[in-house]
Amino acid sequence: MGGKGGVAVSSVKTRLIALAAVVLAALLALGAALALSPDFRWQVTRALGLIPKEEQVPILMYHHLHQEDEPVANAINVDQFEEEMAFLKEEGYTAVSFQELIGYVEEGRPLPRKPVCITFDDGYLSNYELAYPILQKYEMKATIFVIGWSVGVTDYYKDTQYPMTPHFNYEQAKEMVDSGLVSIQTHTYDMHQVEDYETGDKIRRSAVKLPNETEEEYAAALTEDILRARSEIEAATGQPVNVLSYPVGTWDELSESLLKDLGIQVTLTTRPETATLVYGDPDSLRALPRYGVGYDTTLEEFAAMVGEK
Repeated sequence: MGGKGGVAVSSVKTRLIALAAVVLAALLALGAALALSPDFRWQVTRALGLIPKEEQVPILMYHHLHQEDEPVANAINVDQFEEEMAFLKEEGYTAVSFQELIGYVEEGRPLPRKPVCITFDDGYLSNYELAYPILQKYEMKATIFVIGWSVGVTDYYKDTQYPMTPHFNYEQAKEMVDSGLVSIQTHTYDMHQVEDYETGDKIRRSAVKLPNETEEEYAAALTEDILRARSEIEAATGQPVNVLSYPVGTWDELSESLLKDLGIQVTLTTRPETATLVYGDPDSLRALPRYGVGYDTTLEEFAAMVGEK
């Protein structure tokens, strides 16, 4: 009896050890999957109902960069920009794309712990020559919103003799896009006009309806503009165009309605606040605020913009 009992106990122990080994292997496999596969982590998080309802994301707005000793209007020195990117890196921020923001809002895909969006308006050549190498150095993603007609223009404003700050071309844009760090999106094709340089009675400083046009005329003009901008950017970069930065930050309910119908999923203004994104609410991607970074922005002010105490 004693011998048989000992054999039984030994058999149970063996089975328990084998079962523990199987469980341990499964846990290790699960841990590896969680560590290696963001998609798997997302599936588990969503299945368990653990997706955060809201995410706070600071969005930074830049324009032109320069290397001058004196301040330049609507621009910052390249050394200041590098200091800010180094700060983000050192403080653990991850620069994310607008496609990642869409992924969170529409599908609950997780954002990194300290997300930040970096944007540039207009498409200046300095974005390619000065900002892009720094973005590469610090592994920061950015989105550049180009004015369609000005892509590749380096001398004068349209057919005038007014000098303008050079803009990068589509070959340079494609190089940035191919790096995986930069997305090229739209700042409209030609709805960011300089009033002093234009003629006629329909000068468009922004993308909202003019006082002297009907809603039908405006809808036709906006549709033509956005479709042209999208067509050229997508043909040159291979990226979908579904994000728009409003010229001078001006928008209204009509512009939002029309742009939504045109497939623009994200719109941006110049209101200086932190964006609040809501899981399951696509409208939380519209008219997003941004912090404008200027030549007089101190590092302390910059830190406050992104949420550092």
